[in-house]
Order: sequence, then C-alpha cells, then structure tokens
Amino acid sequence: YYRLKQIDFDGQFEFSDQIVVNNPLNRKNLFSLFPNPVKDDIHLHLISQVDQSVDFTIMDLSGKEYRTERGLSMNRGANQFDFDVSQLKQGIYLLTVRYGKEHQVLRFVVDR
Repeated sequence: YYRLKQIDFDGQFEFSDQIVVNNPLNRKNLFSLFPNPVKDDIHLHLISQVDQSVDFTIMDLSGKEYRTERGLSMNRGANQFDFDVSQLKQGIYLLTVRYGKEHQVLRFVVDR
C-alpha cells in the first residue's frame, strides 16, 4: 500500500488516498543461484510466469564466454537448471539468463 502526506508551509497536512502497488514480476525474488561460492556444480532455481524458452551464458568479467545454452525449455512455475563449472578456474563469473524480452545477470564465484 502507498499514500502521500502533504505538509503545507503553515503546518497543516493532508493524506492522499491509499493505493495498492502491485509488482508481479519482482525479478530479485524469482532467481536463486547456489552454492555461491561454488566448487563443481551450481544450481539455478527460477520461477517463470509462462512456458517459454530460456538461454544461458557463462562468462568471466572480461566478457570471455565459457558456456552457452540456447532454447532450453522453461515451464510455468518452479524450474531448476544445473551447471557443471568444475572446469572453470578460480575467479568471478557472470551467468546471463535470457527469456522473452527480459534478461538477468547473476554473479558467482568459483573457489578452489
């Protein structure tokens, strides 16, 4: 819920009507990447509002791509994708998730 309080110069105040603010796609709550830091396998849990395809790219901070998967099936509701990162050197990496017109970049650390 949201409302404003307007205060005049003379100290009088008035509240606006209360409205409902609804954000059905709060992306921060739709993604979970664990464990982080990772040694061998990392798991991505995500929730989709619709059946759709999804693309993944793992790259380092310089932009070098190490793995790309395109057109994987993602069902409406909860989904899990697992990635073997045992061949990656110790460091910081980015997992880019693309679906529809949206994308999300998640950071993870490989620690040996």
